[in-house]
Amino acid sequence: MVDHTYNTQWASLCSQEKQRITTQLKTKTMKRLTPNGIKNYLINNYGEIRHDLDAMRLACVETAKQFNCKALDMFYFMIEQEPIPNLYTHSYGFNTSLGREIRQQFEINYYEGIS
Repeated sequence: MVDHTYNTQWASLCSQEKQRITTQLKTKTMKRLTPNGIKNYLINNYGEIRHDLDAMRLACVETAKQFNCKALDMFYFMIEQEPIPNLYTHSYGFNTSLGREIRQQFEINYYEGIS
């Protein structure tokens, strides 16, 4: 006799993982960075929001202007540690000096947006 319990558990696990990945991919298809888009992304991926959404959006836009990149790329760099295209922000998975400078400038812009 074949034990179908293992197969059922495996199928359920695969289904859950597929749903999680699909949710992430759908979320990453934001075309514009908006407070509502940020809210949905953070809730879908982390379950809660701990930041001022308007200040985060403003910091993404301002920092992106300063470093000549897209605000959406800046958002993913700050939240997900994804490299910014055409900028040398990572080396062996760690932030380069430019990556650290961007993070520091983002923090300054974020706290200026709150006040």
